[in-house]
Amino acid sequence: MAKQAGYIKLEGTMGDLSFYKNRDGKYIARRKGGVSKKRLLTDPRYQRTRENMQEFSTAATAAKFLKNAFREIEIKSNGGKLHNRLYSMAMKVVKSDPVSVRGERRFELGDMGMLRDFEFSEKATLENVLKMQPEKVEDEASFTVTIPRIVPTTNLVYADGIKYYRFSLIRAAVDFEQKT
Repeated sequence: MAKQAGYIKLEGTMGDLSFYKNRDGKYIARRKGGVSKKRLLTDPRYQRTRENMQEFSTAATAAKFLKNAFREIEIKSNGGKLHNRLYSMAMKVVKSDPVSVRGERRFELGDMGMLRDFEFSEKATLENVLKMQPEKVEDEASFTVTIPRIVPTTNLVYADGIKYYRFSLIRAAVDFEQKT
């Protein structure tokens, strides 16, 4: 993928070249191309591609559902890459479905244990912020985290511009078939 190095910043399309600004603020140029949609959906040589597309779609739908289910936390902790990290994890869960054949694997049949300990905030994880080990007690009905007495100047790591912290713990029962 080409990167624009000059002082002229282009956005838009010229001929078969597309110019755009990516998330990091860098200007990128790429060439249009690829297989036609009709051929992709009908040609037997693209069967594996169609299977992959179906599983990508399943994982993206699951990631969107989870992100929306935890919207309150997502808004407060989003570093801009949450959807991609959640999508990546959802793709692993889809691939772990032991029952369905490739292209028909389902998120809800995969290993949900992979989602355990998923951090909504990529940088401000409990382990990165709190320099002591909290006590965790878990059973089917509850999950308790006990944080011993904190001395902020000793036990917390403050990032630039941060004056206070709020700890959030999420545990949920999610039904993907009923979308609840």
